[in-house]
Amino acid sequence: MCSLARAGADAARAGYARRDVRAFLSEIVQRRRATVEQLDAEWRGGPIRGSKVLGAVLAEVRDGVRSAPEAELRELTGLSVILPPIHWNPLLTGADGSRLPSPDGWIEDVGLALEVDSDEFHTALDDLRRTRERHNRLGTYGILTLHFTPREIREEPQRVLATIESTYRERPRSFIGAHAMVVTPAG
Repeated sequence: MCSLARAGADAARAGYARRDVRAFLSEIVQRRRATVEQLDAEWRGGPIRGSKVLGAVLAEVRDGVRSAPEAELRELTGLSVILPPIHWNPLLTGADGSRLPSPDGWIEDVGLALEVDSDEFHTALDDLRRTRERHNRLGTYGILTLHFTPREIREEPQRVLATIESTYRERPRSFIGAHAMVVTPAG
């Protein structure tokens, strides 16, 4: 018997593909079965052998990535020489102080939100309604939301990146409708 953090870290060291490690570690954190800190402690305290992928995926999770497709989008946008750093799953506050939905990706200087919408989690009527409500709520603050499927990110990465970059270039700078809340780590 061991903790889920230990099991996740051990599995990540077992030689699984990076995509699989992203999927199961993100799931562990997203479902609150273990914290990033617990996984990090297992990574630092465990064997070095096989830890390279574990460390890289934990860095993504620490930066706010919460799914394998989000990590793939993060990796893709990281190749851009046009885009600024993107905040992943940030806490957003509207200019009036209202708490806003957290988009998967956030480019603050132009008010651009990025969403990864998998068919698995966005096909039921309630899921579609919630997605539409989130999108509309962001829109009332002047935020433009771009939606991509995991398949588009994997099979058409150049088109996805070109869409984000061209939208970024066309949006006015100095967006003031909302901002990411800065969370200072304790310690």
